Amino acid sequence: MPSSKGPTMPEAMRHISFGALKAAQDSLEQEKLTSQKPASEASDGDLSSDSDSSASDEDEEESPSDGPPRKKSKHAPVMLTSKKPVTRKRTVISMPKIKSRDPRFLPLGRSASAQPNPYSRNGYAFLHEYETAELDELRAEAKKYTGAERETIQRKIDSLSNRIKAREMKEREREVIRRNKQQEKARIKEGKTPFYLKKKDIKKQVLEDQFKSMKSRDREKAVKKRRVRQAQKELKRRPTERRKDRS
Repeated sequence: MPSSKGPTMPEAMRHISFGALKAAQDSLEQEKLTSQKPASEASDGDLSSDSDSSASDEDEEESPSDGPPRKKSKHAPVMLTSKKPVTRKRTVISMPKIKSRDPRFLPLGRSASAQPNPYSRNGYAFLHEYETAELDELRAEAKKYTGAERETIQRKIDSLSNRIKAREMKEREREVIRRNKQQEKARIKEGKTPFYLKKKDIKKQVLEDQFKSMKSRDREKAVKKRRVRQAQKELKRRPTERRKDRS
């Protein structure tokens, strides 16, 4: 049964303004903070070292970096961060990429000496016929001109003839290598040890085949040129005589 001495607590609070309630609440919070401050400072001094060490460990473990997260042990499996979104363009089965090819720029057709391809050589054999026909036309045309025009045509003739000679030399080298491979296969079938030619031996056999295919007149010219070239090399190797001072 309620007492009739005075108003109850809810009835008394009805007459208090909101400003007075807010001021009372602020004063209570301020007193609470001032009473807890000395205790918190004492506890912070004791746990400063532990908090610093734990914070450093947590920073090392949780600090974001550009690369993948560090492993706790080198034997642990690779860790992948969950913050990086997985791309939706993943391909489960990788399909082979289609590349356009041009046989003019492929190394297989460009350097036949490194990787001989008989199909490419036979496919472009008509170009060799064009070169020989062009050489005959240039030689016939050189007879019609004199002076600077003839010298220009002669330079074209020399360039084209050197190109044809280099191609023929490569063809002979391929023939020597092919012949040697056939001989080595036969030796292996017979149970003998194969003997592979060195570059020096291949070059020697190529020169022998070249001299055999030449006519007697062309052979004599080639021998003379070779002797002159060898004499020039020996002359360059010979030490020069020192000049004595005339004093």
